Amino acid sequence: MDQGAVLGETHLGRLGRVNGNRRIARCECGAMLEGDSEGGLYEAVQLHLAQHHPQLLGAMGLDVVLQMAEDIGGTHADGSGQ
Repeated sequence: MDQGAVLGETHLGRLGRVNGNRRIARCECGAMLEGDSEGGLYEAVQLHLAQHHPQLLGAMGLDVVLQMAEDIGGTHADGSGQ
């Protein structure tokens, strides 16, 4: 399983696209976190926390990540469609 990739300050989680929709969440530090699914977004958040906010790792469950999430359809956070 891909642990996510880093593109600038955007962290991508990839677990398979659901209905062509992508999900994003913005961290308070300004980073945009992106995933192809709810699980992919959760994975991206965990990767970001581990790298930038290790004191918060484990503090954000899937329910919290989903509350932060927005559906952006079939485009990447940078505006490119895929």
